[in-house]
Amino acid sequence: MYNLARTLFLYTGGTQGNIPDELKEFLRYMEHTTAENAQNEKLGEIHQMVEKVKQDREVAFEFMKIFEREEMLIQQGIAKGREQERSNTERERLRAERAERMLEQLQQELKR
Repeated sequence: MYNLARTLFLYTGGTQGNIPDELKEFLRYMEHTTAENAQNEKLGEIHQMVEKVKQDREVAFEFMKIFEREEMLIQQGIAKGREQERSNTERERLRAERAERMLEQLQQELKR
């Protein structure tokens, strides 16, 4: 038996098309995960699982570790971007200085 992980992106704000009521209820529940929005038996079961997971300290701890790791990676990416930006700025400054020197040399040659 294989455990496959899948990511689904659900757009819950759509208004077009002929959407079955069960799907509308599911999307409403996904947008606002409350007991009031668990309007059928399947959603009630899902809501019970969600509540159970929320109460599980180990799951909460793992979630926090993942959140902290993602935040760390984001901060590292931002820092790397800033570093590259500084590097690019320095490289452009050196090119501009070189161009100015070349322009000065050309102007001196033209004067001669």
